[in-house]
Amino acid sequence: YTMESARAAGYSPVFGKIKDLTHFDWFPGGSAITVTVIADSKTGLVLGAQAVGTAGATWRVSVVSTAIRGKLTLAELSDVELAYCPPLSQTYDPLTKAVDFAIRKR
Repeated sequence: YTMESARAAGYSPVFGKIKDLTHFDWFPGGSAITVTVIADSKTGLVLGAQAVGTAGATWRVSVVSTAIRGKLTLAELSDVELAYCPPLSQTYDPLTKAVDFAIRKR
């Protein structure tokens, strides 16, 4: 869902959005990524996501797709352990940051 389609479906959506880097800023080769996660504010149920970037956008959306299929809440998705390796990712992934921002808005 997008915010608009979630509203149309009867949800009360909330979102978390982050513009970040795929790697630590001190490590060469990182690129910009924007991640948005959409959930129902009443239940916390994950409803959708968008990711834009040249690296890592697809796997982040795939993780959210799995969360939707599994009927995970924001809190449950926030607890998912994502792989960490300095050349490839941050310790606090942009996806997790977006989820945590949505949790704060609930």
